[in-house]
Amino acid sequence: MDVVEESLKREGVNDWRNIIHDQEKWLDVVMAAKTLV
Repeated sequence: MDVVEESLKREGVNDWRNIIHDQEKWLDVVMAAKTLV
């Protein structure tokens, strides 16, 4: 989990625990992450 948190921080997603409750914002994060793979 630490690796995921570090990756999110690198991408500027510092408040992911709050974002996961907003489906639209979380989907944006997921789609952005898919482009990195």
